[in-house]
Amino acid sequence: MGLKEDQEFSRTACERLIIRFPANLLKKESAIADRLSQVKLSPLKKLEAVYELLGEIGAHIAPSTPCKKGCSSCCHYGVTVSDVEVQYIEARTRHKRLKQMLPNEDFHGQACPFLKENSCSIYLARPFVCRRHHSLAPTPEWCAPDKSAAGDFARLESSELKKAFDALRVGSPVWDIRQVFRSQ
Repeated sequence: MGLKEDQEFSRTACERLIIRFPANLLKKESAIADRLSQVKLSPLKKLEAVYELLGEIGAHIAPSTPCKKGCSSCCHYGVTVSDVEVQYIEARTRHKRLKQMLPNEDFHGQACPFLKENSCSIYLARPFVCRRHHSLAPTPEWCAPDKSAAGDFARLESSELKKAFDALRVGSPVWDIRQVFRSQ
């Protein structure tokens, strides 16, 4: 297939996912921002709740995506992290942030420092942007860094999860993960 056909495939796949989205997940997603704004939990616990729901949504999307373990093209995109995510990675892995942040640059095409043998070495602690990324194209072809900007593909967006996440990182600078962590 070509670009236009694959874009249409992703649009159809996205529509199908939306129609078949489980009611219990819709309910959880629609309430998460308000619920987290009202509970007295640490930012890391709130982030964990966001990540947990993203995992449930990801499980619903998984059968419709070519994304599989070992496919790592998206690990060569820019990976934004906020301070709460850096803290989360530090708390759940043995990795510590650099003492001095590296300068900002265009990291597109450069491997994430946590990519090891085409797998994420911090998968359970991976950032929000990684957790919400799901290709709906028929193959991973368009995920390759050199093709990723070739066209617009349909994707699922979770407005309330994004709202909950944005509330956690309010006031925090945003970096690329490569500025904060070094390859181990």
